[in-house]
Amino acid sequence: MLKRPFFFCSIVVFFSFNLGIAAQNDSVKNHSTENWKINFQIAPNYAYRIAKRINDDPARITGTSPYRVNEENNMYSWHFSISGAKKIAQWLDLNLGVIIDNQGYTTKEFQAGSHSSNVYNYRYFGLSLSSTEKLKLNDKTYFFFKNGINYYFQNQLRSTDWGGKNIDYLRPTNDLSVFVFAGVYYKIEKKYSLSISPFFNYFLTPLTNPQAWNGSSYQQNFFSTGIELGVHYNIGKK
Repeated sequence: MLKRPFFFCSIVVFFSFNLGIAAQNDSVKNHSTENWKINFQIAPNYAYRIAKRINDDPARITGTSPYRVNEENNMYSWHFSISGAKKIAQWLDLNLGVIIDNQGYTTKEFQAGSHSSNVYNYRYFGLSLSSTEKLKLNDKTYFFFKNGINYYFQNQLRSTDWGGKNIDYLRPTNDLSVFVFAGVYYKIEKKYSLSISPFFNYFLTPLTNPQAWNGSSYQQNFFSTGIELGVHYNIGKK
């Protein structure tokens, strides 16, 4: 119950951290001069959640049907985003865009007359809001720190059972995640730059599975981490 208030408070802390460091950098004019920027980012994800043994269908505890558990293995996946960045101060950019974020897990095999496992691929569609603070290292290179929140309004779940059968669910959702990035921008010319940044993303909203008993919410939250690669186009100058 304390997780959500804690992570909402962390958003405030993250943005406050940006403002504090940025103010120091601004005093020495250690900043970039871009005004508007279009960003394209893609990243391999390693998605996981804290797994615990769950009975999806209490009616199957007894009887001849196998006792189904939901103990998971982690998955490799990806996310992609497009955003626009507006400089709101000499030291701070505000970023708003759209994101496709893939999460998922596979259930472990169990013995019940035959081996079986299931794969769950969650694809989230949503909006991303963040701030980016930059520190100039030299004429071409900037260190940056980015933090913010994703709001997901659509979710597609593809479930693949042990026999290879796919079942798709497309549904509206109301999910949130918070994220932190730290990396390096490198200018390749006046208008274009590249970036590379490790990141950590945490879902504030508990995971649900429409195939589980009563579509149960497990009170477990996705985590993901990886390396994001970006291409950035500068539209204007101050």
